[in-house]
Amino acid sequence: MSDEDGWDFPDDDTDAFLDAWDEVDQEAAAYLEEHLPDTGDAPGPDLARATRALVEGVESGAWPFDYFVHALAWSTGVPADQEAPWLAALAATISPPHDPQTDIEQQSAVMALEHADWLGMVIGLVRRGVGAEISADLVQGDIEALVDIEGDIEDPDGHLSVLETAVLTLSPLWQSLGAVDEDDRLTALGRWGLPRALRQTWVGADPGDALLRRRPSG
Repeated sequence: MSDEDGWDFPDDDTDAFLDAWDEVDQEAAAYLEEHLPDTGDAPGPDLARATRALVEGVESGAWPFDYFVHALAWSTGVPADQEAPWLAALAATISPPHDPQTDIEQQSAVMALEHADWLGMVIGLVRRGVGAEISADLVQGDIEALVDIEGDIEDPDGHLSVLETAVLTLSPLWQSLGAVDEDDRLTALGRWGLPRALRQTWVGADPGDALLRRRPSG
């Protein structure tokens, strides 16, 4: 694309931007690990059931599993060699590697969430525990309660509106994965999985956690 179009950036500028963004990802992941309560081991039976439901849902292509078909390029089903497919699907709700082909306004709201927004949402849910409700008001409060995070929410009403759309978008996806229940309350599986999925979007899976690298067989 030509310079006149305004999109032709020097390689050095692009590399600097990517390096800076990678640094922010690393810092956010470190913050998550430092401030997150212990989530314990994976609830194996729940993870196995949710994985089977995911595989069957992707094969059917029905809503909302069609999101994962597009977001993860699983057009022929979940690949047999896919490591931790449930976690990959959950991470794709946070940062899809491919176009999920969803409503542009809804997806834009999710993509507008910044590192602090995700930290507040996930840390807040985990701290409040299984049964914690996910709602825009509560998420905004959890974001504001983060310690050692610089800056304030400049437009609380506008921020709340984005959160409302984002939660509305995430809710059916997280329900389909069993991360929240039908009342949008955190499950044991969601409490274990959401922090790991968030970390995976920023710095990759933790090689020290074997459950992130194998598909449950139960």
